[in-house]
Amino acid sequence: MKLNKREYWNSDYKKWYAHYNREFWYMSFDVRRLEQDRRNFREYGVIRPERTTCQICDRIITAKAEFGDYNQINLDHDYTTGKFRGWLCAGCNRAVGYFEKKQDRVLAYLGIKVITVHAK
Repeated sequence: MKLNKREYWNSDYKKWYAHYNREFWYMSFDVRRLEQDRRNFREYGVIRPERTTCQICDRIITAKAEFGDYNQINLDHDYTTGKFRGWLCAGCNRAVGYFEKKQDRVLAYLGIKVITVHAK
């Protein structure tokens, strides 16, 4: 007996697919976190703390937070120099990254004029 797509999806395959994706996601998340920690130590010489506070908003952030959670620890570094700046929550890390890339547009929107002084 051949099932159509809807019947096939509503069969046990749907349960198996959800279980498989969940297991794969958690496994890959742990592997990704481990690789990220190795890279952070190799490139910046820092080890991710288990628990700390965001250096911008003082939110408590942990290493055990789920991917995409605002309580997740994120390494912040300067893109031009490559130097480690600190540990931020996901929200502040995104805001800083966006601000660095679109600094002129953000300041113009806020109505802040930037005066650049060149040293002789």
